[in-house]
Amino acid sequence: MRAESQVGAFFDIDGTLLPWPSLEWRFIAYLASRDILGPAAAAQSVSIALGVLLSNVAVGVPLESGNRMYLSGLSTSLVDGWLPDLSRPLPVFDDGLRRLKWHASQGHRIVLISGTLAPLARAFAQQIGLAAEIYATELDLVSSGGGEEHGIAVDFWTGHLASAWPNAQTKAHIVRRVAVEHHLDLAHSFAYGNSSADSAMLESVGNPRAVNPSFRLRRIAAGHHWTIEYWKLRAASRRPANLARCSPTDPIVARTGDRR
Repeated sequence: MRAESQVGAFFDIDGTLLPWPSLEWRFIAYLASRDILGPAAAAQSVSIALGVLLSNVAVGVPLESGNRMYLSGLSTSLVDGWLPDLSRPLPVFDDGLRRLKWHASQGHRIVLISGTLAPLARAFAQQIGLAAEIYATELDLVSSGGGEEHGIAVDFWTGHLASAWPNAQTKAHIVRRVAVEHHLDLAHSFAYGNSSADSAMLESVGNPRAVNPSFRLRRIAAGHHWTIEYWKLRAASRRPANLARCSPTDPIVARTGDRR
């Protein structure tokens, strides 16, 4: 007997739930401020980040371009000190928090799909109190004996991808795979993204939402008559972001893509 279908809610993170700069740029700034990244590694991180950005919108760019060689040899434990070190909580869009809470109240399966580093995406979800399935950039790890005197293995990034990089070409594949695994009805599911890199993901569901869209995504959304939503930061965003503080009934600015 076939399991009853459920509704999914797929969210991009950077630029959709979180205004720029991205999670990874914030993490790079943290590493640079602690002199963990030397000048050469910092320059390399900028070059790689720009390459990732360009490959999100280009066709046929190999997935290997999603590597993060500037992190090679660095301990994964650095993420543990990153969020507590922030001068204030990440400024998540209030409208995005309300939308997440609404989906949770409806019993929808919430999935974050992002090209950012997976440990950063997990830290982000933990900060806002979100229970979600996360698909992000996973890197290969190597263990070191540096902590053996305490009986603790220390993991370090190699900088190489451990799995397919969630970019423009793969986000839609992830949506379809999750739908099969969890019996999701994509015709009634939702997806939220802000750039043309998210367009294939948006096109995979019956309820696509272009959030604060880039110029290119705005044109795509208009051509497909998708709903366009404008999410904003308000004073409440300066307080610790948490789903429990948001009401799903608060208004969100939205319009359909065929309007101007």
